[in-house]
Amino acid sequence: MTAHIYSYKRISSRTQKEGTGIDRQEALISEYLANHKLELTREFIDLGISGFRGKNARTGALREFLDLIATGVIKANDVLLVENFDRLTRMNGIDATKLVVDILSAKIIIVTLSDNQIYDYRQEDHSSILFKINFVLSRANEESRIKRNRSLGAWARKHNEAKLSNKVMTKRLPYWIRFDDETETLKLDSNRADEVRKIFDLLEIYGCARTANEINKTPTDKKWTLIAVRHLSRAKSVYGCLEIYKTKSESGESVDYEELENYYPAVISKERFFNLQTKLNIRTETHEKIGRESKGFRNIFKGVIFCEHCSTALHQNFTKRKGKEYMYLICAKSLVGACPAGRKIFIPYNYIVEPFLLYYKNYGLEKIIRKSGDVQSLVESRNAYNAEIEDKQNTIEKIVESIELNGGDIPKILLTRIRKIEAEISALNTKRDLVDIEIAKINIYVEVEQAISRADIDELLDSEEGRIRFNMLLKESQVQIRVLKRFEDSAPFEGQDFKDEHKMSEVVINNKAKGFGVSYYFDRKHAMLAGGNYYFYTKKLVGGWKNDFTLPLGSRADFN
Repeated sequence: MTAHIYSYKRISSRTQKEGTGIDRQEALISEYLANHKLELTREFIDLGISGFRGKNARTGALREFLDLIATGVIKANDVLLVENFDRLTRMNGIDATKLVVDILSAKIIIVTLSDNQIYDYRQEDHSSILFKINFVLSRANEESRIKRNRSLGAWARKHNEAKLSNKVMTKRLPYWIRFDDETETLKLDSNRADEVRKIFDLLEIYGCARTANEINKTPTDKKWTLIAVRHLSRAKSVYGCLEIYKTKSESGESVDYEELENYYPAVISKERFFNLQTKLNIRTETHEKIGRESKGFRNIFKGVIFCEHCSTALHQNFTKRKGKEYMYLICAKSLVGACPAGRKIFIPYNYIVEPFLLYYKNYGLEKIIRKSGDVQSLVESRNAYNAEIEDKQNTIEKIVESIELNGGDIPKILLTRIRKIEAEISALNTKRDLVDIEIAKINIYVEVEQAISRADIDELLDSEEGRIRFNMLLKESQVQIRVLKRFEDSAPFEGQDFKDEHKMSEVVINNKAKGFGVSYYFDRKHAMLAGGNYYFYTKKLVGGWKNDFTLPLGSRADFN
């Protein structure tokens, strides 16, 4: 039986992120895991997403969790840890109850940490479960509704003041505008306004990616990313317009929208802004017509491999030369000059995947995705719990028989004793179930070792399903790969281990939860591994394999 421990955290505003909201949830989860000696398989977190209309269940991390249940990745008897039901949803009535019940109906066990309650599909009294769920959720929805009405009332007042007297609503302003405390008016920051004008000049010629790359070659107050330029290109605030009122009703429908022109100092004219919108729309339509062929799921390191220079996830990219397609891993920030590396980072995919598989086959990289543990001692604990539960159930039966022999009268002292024993049985059942989960967690790694053996790993990765399966395994095992890209003219540094180390890029494969790491160096020709030198062109390994290449975390190869 496959089982995992998952956690879900949510905060609905930036204020909560900067406050104690997320810390409080993390503390409860950590305390629970420590008390029950469990390991977290994966966490799901929604930052700045409200649960009032269920946005987190439509587009957030909670949606991903629900999709993984639907596809069978998250299975029956897996456990979800949440602070309370209001972290999952603050929707009203049936919608909120249905969300929670759907999770329970999939036989997922929900543990609410604030009140230490366990909700399990195996509990017989479903009416009691539904009553508790409805009570908690209705209270959470009412709290959100009151807060929302207060907030909307305050903003409506500010909107009205802005329309009637052009009063400044908030000091949260666009990048190129500042608030003058002396005059209590909005002013242009001349340097940043020039940046914005240059960006619009570039957008007349180039796309957003090229524009970001070009503007970052000039002195700026910040590094412009592709997303930032894309947002700026559509922002009406550049010609002084404030999108003054945009909200939704409880049903989720837009109820009002209003623009207040000449609220901000203009950087460009309204005419120029809309002329550019026409050009951007034509480009978008052309791109959509041409389209881009889907490459499917190719990158087994998706979500686990990062650029060491800027900590950005590396993404797959394809290029064709002489009719042949090549796959690369790229740092998106480096393409627009926002990565500290200062150059574009394109890494051939085979420079990463081939050494990784060599470690897997020859050294035993499955150690970082395998749970070590004493299954036998856990089985003995489970058997002990079962024996104690059976003994207490027998005690209750004897008490019931005694009551029947005395004509059915139940002395108060016996009723109290029965309730106490039933509570003890419930606590033992919870402990036994947690032991079952831990046993299942250990067994899954045994299943993985059998399903993904050293002999059949290449065959597995030939299929898209196999690549997805392996990627999911890396994520759930908390594997992280970090790549430090170096260049031919990189400067030598103190303490290097060999002559050309400063010119060779470095890869570290870590599982920090288990304190395990391996490292290797590579350049265009070869990779220096524990087993010798691997040559990319001939795909041959020259040298003898070393079996003691495990690195302690915190070594220089771990970039610390």
